[in-house]
Amino acid sequence: MGKMKEIFIQQQEEKELTPDYPDEPDMCSNKSPQILCPNCNKAMLDVDFATNEATCYRCGQDFVKVGKNTVKYK
Repeated sequence: MGKMKEIFIQQQEEKELTPDYPDEPDMCSNKSPQILCPNCNKAMLDVDFATNEATCYRCGQDFVKVGKNTVKYK
């Protein structure tokens, strides 16, 4: 057997031994995402998951949640 084939088989065996768990969905967790306000950089955003809207109560800017930890200006 060639050296590359041995390395490949070893990597495949290591993959089988370590389980590949998926990321925890947002709504299954009891913790809310901590997104820092990109406008003032001083407060965390309060996210409403029903409408995917976020608000910073320190500066008053409104945002729309577009990803897991990503927001854009409204």
